[in-house]
Amino acid sequence: MEKKPATRIRILLADDSPAVLAGIKRLLESEFEIVGSVPDGLALLAAVKTLRPDVVVVDVMMPGLSGLEAVRRIRKLPRIEAVAILLTVLNDPALVVEARSAGAMGYVVKSSADRDLVDAIHSAIAGEFYYSSKALKHRRPASPAPRPAKVLNKR
Repeated sequence: MEKKPATRIRILLADDSPAVLAGIKRLLESEFEIVGSVPDGLALLAAVKTLRPDVVVVDVMMPGLSGLEAVRRIRKLPRIEAVAILLTVLNDPALVVEARSAGAMGYVVKSSADRDLVDAIHSAIAGEFYYSSKALKHRRPASPAPRPAKVLNKR
């Protein structure tokens, strides 16, 4: 019985810095299929529709349309199932919360991308939100609601 080769995760990159795009591409291309890169949020929306990536890695601050707004709009597109990871220089716990509410599945600080981005992609594909520990260095987000205690009935 022949084994079918596993398909590589398809990634679309969005950043207004050509140097950052080149660096992220080098970081990821050995493990993932880079299907394209775009310089702004509006180009990202168009590229997502045509390239249909599994993951988009998006800079927060881009011309035309911010990364956060682009993620919000991608989440509303019919038949598009790409998960988004925000990549940013901003080490801001409040932005982690905003990213999550926008529908992103990851928040990676650029200064730790070499350590965190691959893990963020795998976590996002698995349905788990990932954030760089640097982003929450000073303050952790609120813990999940506690589970109700088990009721023990004496019989």
